[in-house]
Amino acid sequence: MANNHSSLGLATQGKHRVLILKDQTLAGDPVTSATQTAIYQKIVGSNPSWFYRPSSNGTPIQMSYPSVKTGLQSTNPDVYYQDQYSFVAGPFVVYGGKINNPVNGQLVNLTPNTTLRYVGITITNYKVSNNVNPQALSIAIPTNISGNSFNISFQVQPATVTFDIYYFAIGN
Repeated sequence: MANNHSSLGLATQGKHRVLILKDQTLAGDPVTSATQTAIYQKIVGSNPSWFYRPSSNGTPIQMSYPSVKTGLQSTNPDVYYQDQYSFVAGPFVVYGGKINNPVNGQLVNLTPNTTLRYVGITITNYKVSNNVNPQALSIAIPTNISGNSFNISFQVQPATVTFDIYYFAIGN
């Protein structure tokens, strides 16, 4: 109680201030009774990952993902990865990315592989040259959503219109 807990006599007495997860030496997941749950770490591939096991030896839920691809690909100038993903317990993977000047019907394959449950896209950096009607391209939608891929579909734009697509997708 003296380490990582609130002092006795306080309104928060006995509650954790810090939680330290030590290397798991068990071959599998810890055993939980009807009145216990477990938060623990174990190795997935060669990376430590955080898990939660419900009471009565419920199915363990992975709470972290060992290969999150986010942030900068390089610096000076900053270049972000074109596609990025993150893990949300449940087990969901959230994807986000930017596609520069896509073509109508372009296929987008996301990794890691999941079954997509939602895909949303939006047009950005829309540029028109040569006095073309600025409403020449008004919408873009994800189509043919299957497995871990989708197509970008829009009305064909004139050669004088350029734009980028941002996408947001959730898979499990």
